[in-house]
Amino acid sequence: MPVADGGRRRVPHVDGDGVATEVMSCAEAPGEKSVERAEADRLIATSLGLSGTALTGRQRALRAAAFLLVVAAWGALTARIVFSRDIDLLLQALSGPAVTGGLLMLVGLAYFSFFCLEALPGYYDENHISFVAQGPFRLNLGCLMRVHNGNWPAICRAGRWGAGVAAILMPALELALGDVLPGATIGLLGCAVFFAPILVAGKVNE
Repeated sequence: MPVADGGRRRVPHVDGDGVATEVMSCAEAPGEKSVERAEADRLIATSLGLSGTALTGRQRALRAAAFLLVVAAWGALTARIVFSRDIDLLLQALSGPAVTGGLLMLVGLAYFSFFCLEALPGYYDENHISFVAQGPFRLNLGCLMRVHNGNWPAICRAGRWGAGVAAILMPALELALGDVLPGATIGLLGCAVFFAPILVAGKVNE
């Protein structure tokens, strides 16, 4: 493994038989290259990223089919809501949870289905960390639980299910109970359906 040397990390030389000669001989191998710490961190992060996105073709196909089904269901329900409104209520419908909240859930579903790395760096297993940042995605569970490689895959699965169900639930509630429940309540119910499975999955596998 890389050896720290001040602000640099040395990458051990590996011979043709796959043996790290520096480790075996406890000496620095001739011709060894030194890389800056930032570059070593980038290489390690890239390696972790590649291992976390290794989906089989069947998994990708199933996730894509599930995503398209949720989009179709949400689109059909949302279209029914919009076309059932009078013109003066159209803008209100477009800004309601059935549209904006559903779109956010579809974004979450797409992220957890296709872009989320389900392998975390090793320091998550060694420390008490409750915050995950991957690209633009941020998940902060605060004092509720720690996140590590034991429960993160389960959290990702729960995120997919929660986002898919919430995306369909919000326009369905708007159609069925829109005259009874205010939009804020429907939005809160959608958020609860999204986050509750994540919290349960994280706690059960913590």
